[in-house]
Amino acid sequence: MAATAFGAGLIPGLYLILAGRSRHGFRAVVDLLFTCFVWAVAAIALDRFYVFQAWLWGTAVTLRVLLAKMLVDQLIFTPLVGVQIPALGSRFRDMNYDFRSLVRAIRENWFIGVTIPMLVACWLTWIPGSLVIYALPLPLQIPMMVLIQCFFALEVAYASSKM
Repeated sequence: MAATAFGAGLIPGLYLILAGRSRHGFRAVVDLLFTCFVWAVAAIALDRFYVFQAWLWGTAVTLRVLLAKMLVDQLIFTPLVGVQIPALGSRFRDMNYDFRSLVRAIRENWFIGVTIPMLVACWLTWIPGSLVIYALPLPLQIPMMVLIQCFFALEVAYASSKM
């Protein structure tokens, strides 16, 4: 949790603050801490998913196992959970922590306006990234995921000019 909060929340958030592409003052600190929290929550789900994948497919590094893990990850976990946690957190933050506005946004265009664009960006990074991750022993998968996630979060943060 701490590594993901640091790699996907703190580093991109500090970059945006230093580059002048985020909110200012106390609000920037609140947004930064909230973003770290969102990524930490996502890390819990991802850690449990990696353990589940190791249980389901084993830890052997074969082409069949790597492809099975990557396909389940990218076609099931990522659309249903992987992009939803950071997307919900980011949208909630960007809507000034107004729950009603978030519910309205989910009802209006969540799938087309948020999920699909996030999935495309995600797949460009994470399909090759997940193959690298799953080729590593289980104890090294989270550290590699954090490294890739840091660059992915920087890319998304820079593109949206928000964390």
